[in-house]
Amino acid sequence: MISPEQDAHQATLHDDSADEGWYALRQRARQALTHFAPPAGELVDEWHHAAHWAVLPAELWETADSVELSLEVPGMQAERLDVEVLGNKLVVRGERVAPEDAAARRQFIRERAYGRFQRTFHLPAAVNEDLARARYRDGVLCISLPKAAQRHDQRIRVDAPA
Repeated sequence: MISPEQDAHQATLHDDSADEGWYALRQRARQALTHFAPPAGELVDEWHHAAHWAVLPAELWETADSVELSLEVPGMQAERLDVEVLGNKLVVRGERVAPEDAAARRQFIRERAYGRFQRTFHLPAAVNEDLARARYRDGVLCISLPKAAQRHDQRIRVDAPA
């Protein structure tokens, strides 16, 4: 039989792990959701009823020689994507443009997000951005970042005053 003290302790443990689980879920959702800023010239009323975020799923992994990213950004044009390495971060910016006839039609559902967006990824290793390659095909942006030359441990001689 479980004593009231043991039952209270188990309930506390369960509540803590539930809180941790919800916190982890919120963090993952916050990372997965990408905010879209209104496109230039978008009417405020039109933008007000549109989706302001989208899920742009990503995978980031490391191999022996490189850091690789795969980011789903459907409905884009390659020339509207910008990729940049800033320190230990990889920044992907873009703009998804609404169809030209969007203003002339009566919209009932608008779940796709249009406008400018930015995603930032922390790189797990130093990379050589001069040798980086990016390819956009079938709605997926693939970025390959070769790792920078490895630094070796080196002893530094300590001089004593003469």
